[in-house]
Amino acid sequence: MRVEALIISMRDQPAREAQVKAIRAACPVPSSVVAAVNGRALGDAQRARAFSAARHRPAYPFPPRPGEIGCFLSHRAAWRTIIDRGLEAALILEDDVELRRPRFDAALALACEASRTHGLVRLPLMERAGAAARARAVPSVLRPVVLPLGTQAQVVSAAAARRLLEVSEPFDRPIDVFLQMRWVTGVPSCVVSPSGVHDATAHVGGSTIQARGKPFGEMLAHEIRRPIYRAAIRALGVRAWITGSPHGGA
Repeated sequence: MRVEALIISMRDQPAREAQVKAIRAACPVPSSVVAAVNGRALGDAQRARAFSAARHRPAYPFPPRPGEIGCFLSHRAAWRTIIDRGLEAALILEDDVELRRPRFDAALALACEASRTHGLVRLPLMERAGAAARARAVPSVLRPVVLPLGTQAQVVSAAAARRLLEVSEPFDRPIDVFLQMRWVTGVPSCVVSPSGVHDATAHVGGSTIQARGKPFGEMLAHEIRRPIYRAAIRALGVRAWITGSPHGGA
């Protein structure tokens, strides 16, 4: 299988450039950098072309942050790169991760194999994995009803990349919650854990997506709406799982 790593990174940021070098040095497959899109630098017309609210149900209950729009566009650029280079699949990495071998090598090999039948294979951060998962020496394929949040590391097949490009123009929510909606994307997905992928956000100066200093009222509304939205996603995920649609389409 012809697989390369595509590292999404914002240019001209020394801390991130140093982390990208570390990722490339640790990566067991050929790698290159995909320029991240700075959502804050987009004009109103560009954002309007990329984002259209409430395309799918359940509607996402929060307005998009510039960083979230930029992140989604960055991943779309990575999917386009898979197609343009004629890759069978790609390991897509964000620049705030650390790869620890040999555990990562084993996880990547299993993820590449799984991508033959699952177009999207998530490699979740070790810090977010449960204690039992972290303790396992050998990675395994898991098929949760709802994918865990986060897009720091994943293997995406060429067929899945084509499909995701089609159904995300425009998009209506952040990329990680969009990818949970198998009944919309038509892309079968799974998780490989433990992954050997660790969080390096602190090394690069923090997240480029998370907003800081939100008003109390906005924070309270977010805390109320978030569990309601997640419950709706889980219910739809269960229904799609029962009917078999999570495994069709890519």
